[in-house]
Amino acid sequence: MDLLTPSVLKPIGISTALMFFGQLSGVNGLSLYTVRVFEDAGTQMDGRLASIIIGGCQVLTVFFVPFVLIDTVGRKTLLLISELIMIIGLIAFGTFFHLKGEGSTPDSLSWLPLTSLVAIIIGYNIGMGPLPWVVTSELLPHHVRG
Repeated sequence: MDLLTPSVLKPIGISTALMFFGQLSGVNGLSLYTVRVFEDAGTQMDGRLASIIIGGCQVLTVFFVPFVLIDTVGRKTLLLISELIMIIGLIAFGTFFHLKGEGSTPDSLSWLPLTSLVAIIIGYNIGMGPLPWVVTSELLPHHVRG
């Protein structure tokens, strides 16, 4: 019966929404299919090299950035910054493929897929990746956490 009280339902809803939107961001798909994405992009960069660069950025941001920023910047601010970085990266990535689909992608934009994917990965790893797990444990009252 404790789970049906408003003081518990609201934190559960917030936690579920954070987990839901983190999974729907598409980062897992981009990480798993980086080589194929770069092959489809048609840039001069080798897809395997791009995958290594993105993996390196992922490792660096997962191990160093969230631990330093969570308590100094704050959880809400970090989530907002994370989402903003991811939105900008996704818009840039989508714009590149939209221009490519129309056949008007200039060679001067060959850097855009890698840069936008790095931004998406960094944005995810500084906020939307680790913070839902931290916030979930902090939002729920002590008597229902288990």
